[in-house]
Order: sequence, then structure tokens, then C-alpha cells
Amino acid sequence: VYLAHLANVAYCDREPIERWNCGIRCAKIPGAQPLYYFENNQTDIAGFIAISESRGEIYAAFRGTTTRT
Repeated sequence: VYLAHLANVAYCDREPIERWNCGIRCAKIPGAQPLYYFENNQTDIAGFIAISESRGEIYAAFRGTTTRT
């Protein structure tokens, strides 16, 4: 469940992820610190890398496409 919450954060916009301030999504992953956000407009992928020092973990999360027409 924890990792599902982490993956859900990847669907937030860039700025809230970089500030780790995307409401309930980020609140479910306390103590995480975002390190890097990435996106590619040609392939419509995005995601982030974050760490949790308290858990001793490094995360890489990707989202599915969200093509807007």
C-alpha cells in the first residue's frame, strides 16, 4: 500500500512534487525528500526520484501517460 501511495504522487504536477506539497498524496509518504523530477513531452512520461532517510530508501516513481488534447 505504501508503494501504491508513492506511485500516486507521480500523477501530481511538477511544482507540488518538487516541494513535496501535493496534498493527501504527499502526506501519505511522510519524510520523503524529492531529489529530481523528470518529464518528456515527446513520449508523455514523467516521474521523480526521492529519498526517505528515516526509512533508508530511495524511490523512483513513474506515471502513465496523461496526454491532454
